[in-house]
This record gives sequence, structure tokens and C-alpha cells, in this order.
Amino acid sequence: MKKMFFLALLVITACAISNAQDSSSNRKPRPAKDSVHRVNPMKQIGLTKDQQDKVTAADKDFRTNTKEVKSDSTLTADQKKAKLKELRQEHENAIDGILTADQKAKLKEIKAGDKANSPQKGNPSPKTP
Repeated sequence: MKKMFFLALLVITACAISNAQDSSSNRKPRPAKDSVHRVNPMKQIGLTKDQQDKVTAADKDFRTNTKEVKSDSTLTADQKKAKLKELRQEHENAIDGILTADQKAKLKEIKAGDKANSPQKGNPSPKTP
């Protein structure tokens, strides 16, 4: 009786293992992260070398300042949020000061297209029937 029980248990285990191996072949492959990589809008608006250098410096300064604010343990969460908002506005103003009117219009158009093509934060993407 014990032999039959162990034999049945062995057969069930072998079936479970073989089914587990087969199910992985039915999965859809995941797209690579690079396949959904977004192109930097600053490269699409035709910056001059001087403008590229200024934008790079402004971006570096912005990243440094945001890291400092995020790591500042003396600030409360609300203070950090307000300071980061202020830094984003300063960065946006600095970039606006570098770009020409045509480049600003192109950038605005690109950003509007990005917003329209991506789901809103917190909202699920629309389901297709």
C-alpha cells in the first residue's frame, strides 16, 4: 500500500514539474526597455552648440540642487516639496532663457504630444476591447 502511495505521489510530482516547464513557453516575450525609450526633446528642437552647453550646465545645476534638497534631513516633506517645485520653476525659466521663440514652440508641441500619448499618473491605461 505504501509503495502504491509513493508511486502515485511520484507520478503527480513528475506531472506537475513537466506542466510547469511547458507553461513558460506559452508566455509572450516582454518588450525590451530600450524599445520604448523616449528621445530627448532637446535633441529634436535643433540647439546650437552654445545652447547645448548652457542647457547641459542648467540640467547639471538642477540635478545637484534637487539631490541636496532631497537629502536635507532638516526639511519636512512639505518644505522639500515646495523647494523642489521652486527649483523646477527656476530650471524651466533658465531653459526658456536659452531657447529661441521657435525652439520654445517646438518644445511645447513635443511635450503636448508626449502628454497625449502617455496615460496620466494614477489613471490606468485605456483598455482595448
